[in-house]
Amino acid sequence: MSNIVPNVEVTRTSLIVNGEGLRLEDTSPEYLKTVLDVGRVAILGGINAFHEKMQAQYPEYNDIHPPSISVMQLATNSRKTRALTRLGLSNGSSVHIDIDEIHPRHHSLWNTIANSKFAPEVRSNLAGDGEIGGVWLYLRDLD
Repeated sequence: MSNIVPNVEVTRTSLIVNGEGLRLEDTSPEYLKTVLDVGRVAILGGINAFHEKMQAQYPEYNDIHPPSISVMQLATNSRKTRALTRLGLSNGSSVHIDIDEIHPRHHSLWNTIANSKFAPEVRSNLAGDGEIGGVWLYLRDLD
């Protein structure tokens, strides 16, 4: 990635950098750290704005939690063994919050999110097998 300071925003529940989503093949842990550091205020603002919108839209629900923000797709559904370990594939859940559930090739990205004071998670079994479906890396606010 370039040395240009990234423009970071959150659209609904997706991280957008310089007008686009991050791509696994183009994103080093160092660049992700820069994005998270530079975009921290925007990311937290996006999380809070979406949370407040959902609370206003559904006032009858008291337990609406702040959303997780999608960072990048790790694999399509047909290639999820490239993103999840046997433990992740067999845990019976589509939300993975233990680093041991994801393939070691993605540990550096997971650790970058954790070291940037966000909570990393991976979501699998998302509908479809292209741009939308598959296995995605997410982050949550720690608070």
